[in-house]
Amino acid sequence: MAMEAVAVVAATIAATAIAAVAAGKEEKERKKKREKRGKKRRRLLRLATAAGREEGEEEMQGRKKRLWLRWWQMQLEEKRMRGRRAGEEEEATAAAVAAAAAEKKEREDEERMGLGYGCGCSWPSG
Repeated sequence: MAMEAVAVVAATIAATAIAAVAAGKEEKERKKKREKRGKKRRRLLRLATAAGREEGEEEMQGRKKRLWLRWWQMQLEEKRMRGRRAGEEEEATAAAVAAAAAEKKEREDEERMGLGYGCGCSWPSG
């Protein structure tokens, strides 16, 4: 009976040891799987972040281009307005010169006609 008890105790210890080894192996496998999952998740996160960064850079480049184009269009519009103002000033100057020339010619004609009364005689009418 003592031998049987020793055998039972030895079997129990062996079974416990085998169970502990098996549990240790299972724990190692779970740990490996967890690490692998973590690595995959970190890798995917890193790739997504890199893609987001690239997307952000593309967006930034697009924004810079839009701002530059808007600035360029404003410069062109300003240049056109300056040209238009210069053209208007030239037209106004030409109109003023023409008006002055017409007024001078009219005065000369009036002086030739006789003091500006328009009767055609050389004597002043009065």
